[in-house]
Amino acid sequence: MEIYLDMYQTITVAVLVLMLGKVLKKKFGILERFCIPAPVIGGVVFAVFTCICYVTGIAEFSFDDILKEVCMVFFFTSVGFQANLKVLKSGGKALIIFLGLVIGLILSQNFLAVGLAKLLHISPLVGLCTGSIPMVGGHGTAGAFGPVLEDFGIMGATTLCTAGATFGLIMGSIMGGPVGKRLIEKKNLLDTVVPEDDSLLVEDEKKHERHTSMYPSAVFQLIIAMGLGTIVSHLLSLTGMTFPIYIGAMIVAACIRNIGEYSGKFTIYMGEINDIGGISLSLFLGIAMITLKLWQLADLALPLIVLLAGQSLLIFLYTYFVVFNVMGRDYDAAVLSSGVCGFGMGATPNAMANMQAVCEKYEPSVKAYLLVPLIGSLFADFLNSLVITFFINFLCIMLLMIFSCHNVIMYNHSTFVLSYLLLLGYDVSGHDYLMRIAGLSAGMLICMIVFYKNQKNRPYRRTFTDLFREFDVRSARNQWYLKLTLIVSSAMLIVSLLGLPRAMWAGIACMSVCLPFTEDGKMRAVDRGVFNIAGCALFLVLYLILPESGRSMIGIIGGIGVGYSAGYKWQTVFNTFGALAIAASLFGLPMALLLRTGINVTASLYTVVCNVVYDKLHGKRAEIAENLVKP
Repeated sequence: MEIYLDMYQTITVAVLVLMLGKVLKKKFGILERFCIPAPVIGGVVFAVFTCICYVTGIAEFSFDDILKEVCMVFFFTSVGFQANLKVLKSGGKALIIFLGLVIGLILSQNFLAVGLAKLLHISPLVGLCTGSIPMVGGHGTAGAFGPVLEDFGIMGATTLCTAGATFGLIMGSIMGGPVGKRLIEKKNLLDTVVPEDDSLLVEDEKKHERHTSMYPSAVFQLIIAMGLGTIVSHLLSLTGMTFPIYIGAMIVAACIRNIGEYSGKFTIYMGEINDIGGISLSLFLGIAMITLKLWQLADLALPLIVLLAGQSLLIFLYTYFVVFNVMGRDYDAAVLSSGVCGFGMGATPNAMANMQAVCEKYEPSVKAYLLVPLIGSLFADFLNSLVITFFINFLCIMLLMIFSCHNVIMYNHSTFVLSYLLLLGYDVSGHDYLMRIAGLSAGMLICMIVFYKNQKNRPYRRTFTDLFREFDVRSARNQWYLKLTLIVSSAMLIVSLLGLPRAMWAGIACMSVCLPFTEDGKMRAVDRGVFNIAGCALFLVLYLILPESGRSMIGIIGGIGVGYSAGYKWQTVFNTFGALAIAASLFGLPMALLLRTGINVTASLYTVVCNVVYDKLHGKRAEIAENLVKP
């Protein structure tokens, strides 16, 4: 039997669950003692109830949770109103340090996910389904990047990411309060509490006063910020990056706050806005918890459970030892640690709920309430999207290097990595996609037959298992693998951040210039830059000489020229023809020429610099390791 609750019934249940959580929190001292948020208490009870009903076949609950998103945006808009220039200035050094800690957490989650995946003998991309995508990113980023991983061949990646986000939502909410409590009580941090003037957030004490007549104006200000924020969010989405839905509303709210504060033309009703934001936070968490489908976690295979358990251990160790110590080892640092548990495994609202529970039990922390919403809402999702994109490219290219380039001298990887980079730049769908699959399958079958015929009688055989077993990051070959992968992935990331098209050109240029021997790479970089310019010049001449009907032949000429060119220099020239033939039709000739020359020259120079820096760092590491083993 399916029981459907519309949006009115859903929010009613959420309120009842919230009230149940408050009652249980008062009745059971352990919940109060460990600072578990009331929405989490009631929500978990209800989620367990719905799970039992689903498993036993009694009933399956479905909810219209449209108001969950509305409440979430309302809350974050209220947070945006707190971010005036005085607040940002007051954050100062602490804001930068905390941002660095968040970046470190995102990297740690992904490295752990990939490392555990290797130990469990599963795909590293499956490991990423339990990394920062669902942890820091939450359900929104899980829904955005799940299909991307499925495009890379990970079946059910969206479901795995969603289940991981669900797990993180629960664990982050449960873990945050106890972590903050243990730090505060074990280290006697209440003695470090310094009464703070909350003028950081509200300058005029009168603005704390609540007036019934002002609540409509506060609601109107929130709605205006939300409406205008949709336009800002749309503009941000045009960059190709994934942002949370509320980011635009937060930016607009911050602008309205600062305009009002510094112009004096209108009043910002901060007291009323904070009240509405607090109510919205409680309702959001209530709806989020009652709509959890715990049976999704039960569908996880044992390896994924191990991966999620590893992420739980990581967030505990990172917050307890790293965040707390780096942020000052005081009461504010303890509250920040409880907040990081929230958005490090769930979402920023969970972080706010964790800190609210801790501060209600002990003392308020203006510093924590300042840093966590700003970093967790404005920066964390943005940085997470960048890191995830980098990691996906890094893993795919690294696997291609391991599989295809055992013999470095043959330079076999170029075919496979080049194919991967080209796929990133050209969208192939529909009939063209089917034809490409058919062509690749036919080519693979022919190659298999030829290789089997020629190699079947040879006693020396190698398998994919052998390639992984022999992988040693200390070897010269694998160091080159790592160097090339880092340079190519980072170059494409930089071009994407700059908002430039054809990021794959940067990757191809870096791959071409990054040779096993650095000195060879320097000469190759000069050739890449000079002969790309020469190719652009020749293309321009042909483009101007040939009639419009014959310009399509320039790309074909380039393909034939590459086939008949034995040297790298002329291959570079003719490769430019093919690239510009496509780019000119997309961006216009002037823009295509500028992009081709600029990206190739810059990427070649970037590769040379990265090669030198990498070699020096590697040499320094080897020197330190050698000194450590000396008696």
